[in-house]
Amino acid sequence: MPDTISLSDLHKELKNIEANMVTKQEMNRFIESVAVLSSSKTMNQIRKSEKDIVAGRIKGIKSVRDI
Repeated sequence: MPDTISLSDLHKELKNIEANMVTKQEMNRFIESVAVLSSSKTMNQIRKSEKDIVAGRIKGIKSVRDI
């Protein structure tokens, strides 16, 4: 005899699954973060930029032409 489940129980289970799901947008952000953290070149550039900021080597940008 097959097991049965009520519609109410099914609804509760689906709501629980939905509440714990990762959205496509969250997954894309995670993948992008992993890509950045996995790139030694990018991480070195980030570290260098952080040192430049601490040392005051920054330039204000007021328009696209300043870039």
